[in-house]
Amino acid sequence: MNNQLGNLKIPQKPKVHPWQNDTLFKKIFRDKKELVLLCKGLSGQSNIKEDDIQITTLKENNAIYVQIRNDLSFIIGTDIFLVEQQTNPNPNMPVRQASYYFNTLSDLFGNAVFHLQKKQQLPRPILITFVNGDPKKVPREILTLSDMFSKTDTANNKKGQLKINGRYQNYIEVYVEVIYLNNPANIEFLNQIPSLKGFATFTKAVKDYGKQGYSKEESVEKAIDYTINQNLLVDILLKEKEGVKSMVMAQITQEEWDTCNFQEGRQEGLKEGIKEGRQEGIKEGQQGERRKLIEAVLDILSNEEIAPRFGVSIEEVEEIRKQKQ
Repeated sequence: MNNQLGNLKIPQKPKVHPWQNDTLFKKIFRDKKELVLLCKGLSGQSNIKEDDIQITTLKENNAIYVQIRNDLSFIIGTDIFLVEQQTNPNPNMPVRQASYYFNTLSDLFGNAVFHLQKKQQLPRPILITFVNGDPKKVPREILTLSDMFSKTDTANNKKGQLKINGRYQNYIEVYVEVIYLNNPANIEFLNQIPSLKGFATFTKAVKDYGKQGYSKEESVEKAIDYTINQNLLVDILLKEKEGVKSMVMAQITQEEWDTCNFQEGRQEGLKEGIKEGRQEGIKEGQQGERRKLIEAVLDILSNEEIAPRFGVSIEEVEEIRKQKQ
């Protein structure tokens, strides 16, 4: 049998990067009292106590290419919640969340137990991803694993499916609920979880101050003060202000900050340029700025990772790489 993958393109394995060991999101919900409020808000149950929660967050391991480490997971009753926090929408969350779930099962049960003849009782997964801001102008959306499957022609589609109750379905499916924290429709939900509201307020403030032209350090400093003035995250931001500031600063690399500001200001710059008849100058300026940003990340990202991030072809990235050598 021909074992070739045909048109299925397998990307190169990513390089290992020294990820930070902690985030503000994880630091907030390491406090069991705050975690109880999060559990109540997500589950809709009002009688949850600290002893009802079993924390199952994966610990850092020594994976060769990608560290399998999630933000937060916990069991309440027969359900396991796996909660991730993302700065931007990520269409790969279904496969990531699925990997967190199955790795957590291995942690809880050990792999050997699944070779036994007795059927095991598993906690039912509830997969949640919080995204900062309101980039899609929707309060929530559902991501599915099947949306990531390689497309096949209609004639062969049913060969990769099972007929169940009269309907053809994929052999496996994963659903992830994405909640956009700063969408106005989610304010009632956030009001139930003040610490999550504080986190959403803080992250939005950092971005807003950056768009106003403040430096990364200034934006974080002002966002801390703003969040405190809103009477949110007061304890953690007052008691551990410098620690939080250092943590957040370390998580936002300068390349990410510059890229964010470049993308945010792009549309406004285009409108202004058209108004003043300087379209060509704007285009040249954008290309030059984009090239600088690409050059800054050549040593830490592959061509395949850089191209979609900056909206250029892999061939263009390769040419920039050659010219820089």
